[in-house]
Amino acid sequence: MNFADQTVLARDFATMAALIWLLSRIGRLIEKALSALPSRTSSAWDDALLPVAGKAARLLLPILALILGVEALSRPADVRALLQTALSLTLIATAAFLLYRCVQAVEELVLQRHHPESLSRLRAELQPAASVLQSG
Repeated sequence: MNFADQTVLARDFATMAALIWLLSRIGRLIEKALSALPSRTSSAWDDALLPVAGKAARLLLPILALILGVEALSRPADVRALLQTALSLTLIATAAFLLYRCVQAVEELVLQRHHPESLSRLRAELQPAASVLQSG
């Protein structure tokens, strides 16, 4: 690898690092803004879901920067394809984690609104209907 190739590689990685840093900072700002927003509203839904949306921005923007940065790398096509595949899998795993967090947030909201004693009473009322459906 000659000096010109090393210079191009260093420039590519510096550009990717700057892009990752920039989008990470933007993600943190979005998360901070979204975390402060529920305190100004009266809805319980935004109290539960806006922090998750902020976390989504904080996690997904750097991955987006990596995906864009890999395209800018002057590496062989097979290396770029491998990196793209790895980053796509990372993006899918992050999206699944965030979806799980959304479900947890909604679960907590439902449990806050409905006391466990009312849920046990509801289960007791629905139990005969469930047993009829299971036996039928």
